Amino acid sequence: MSVCSVLEPGRTLTLAEKGGAGAEVITAAPGFRLVGTMNPGGDYGKKELSPALSNRFTQIWVPAIEDQAELAAIIQSRITGTVTFTCPLLAMLWSLLVCDLYFGPN
Repeated sequence: MSVCSVLEPGRTLTLAEKGGAGAEVITAAPGFRLVGTMNPGGDYGKKELSPALSNRFTQIWVPAIEDQAELAAIIQSRITGTVTFTCPLLAMLWSLLVCDLYFGPN
């Protein structure tokens, strides 16, 4: 199944799994929107999107968050019932594991 057809003006998606004449066609509702997110295709084990699909999206590069205070604030806003002192520790761990090991130390 490809989502490209639902992004065309006809806004339809054919579910071919039923096969032949039994294939089901779905039409997107008015106001339908599709938002996609993806890590860069160059990351280990990931592939780039096909040109046919990537040309239908607006691509925005967002760099990794490296500021530990900002990470702690995000963690605090997302995890309820967490003891406050654990958020900076989680941010520090994230910074160590992801930013330093993946991107290299600043």
